[in-house]
Amino acid sequence: SSGINAEWPLRPGLKDENTALKQSMLEQSQRIDDLQSALDNTAAVEAELVSFREAKETVDNRLIEFSDKIAMLQKDCAEKDVALGDFVCKTEKLEHLEKDCIEKEKSTDCDSALIPLL
Repeated sequence: SSGINAEWPLRPGLKDENTALKQSMLEQSQRIDDLQSALDNTAAVEAELVSFREAKETVDNRLIEFSDKIAMLQKDCAEKDVALGDFVCKTEKLEHLEKDCIEKEKSTDCDSALIPLL
């Protein structure tokens, strides 16, 4: 029983090796904590990236919608420009015809006024 409680003679340098091993274990444990923290940060960044991609997809879809609407409005504008041009052209022709008519009426009135004089 005296062997159980007796102190074993330590090999020279064993205490220093033990201290160095404890220090190494603490450093390894700290590295593991740092890596776990980096892994957690990476997971958070990946989640943000997924969220960003979803938001970008939504914006891209809205951009396509707006581009389609712009194209429709441009087409509608072009058609209205053509119709307006046609209307202006017809209005100018009508004004010209009315002017001709008025001039013809005046000349006819003059001719009719001169007929009795002849």
